[in-house]
Amino acid sequence: MLQWSDCSGQVGSEMLSLALGEGSGLTRASAPPGATLLVGGRNLPAGEQVLVSLNGESLASAVADESGRFCLSVPVPEGLLPDVYTLAVAARPSGAASEARFAIRTD
Repeated sequence: MLQWSDCSGQVGSEMLSLALGEGSGLTRASAPPGATLLVGGRNLPAGEQVLVSLNGESLASAVADESGRFCLSVPVPEGLLPDVYTLAVAARPSGAASEARFAIRTD
């Protein structure tokens, strides 16, 4: 079972919940354009490709290491207007996937 966590492997109550099972999360539920999100995970097969997208636009990818972990620094694109977007994370070839609402803010 894939578990999403921050890059230290910790999952905290302030993290954005993703429907990929126990321990799901990202480091933020909202951010301004230009910010960086940390997205991490564990319990994947070694070599699994991980893709992160925002409203269908690919933002970052990684490959799970020999222990089934990955860590991504995901840039929030510049120029986005404040709104709620769909943040999606998918692993291939296993097909593990999830999406969550992610707010872009400018305050």
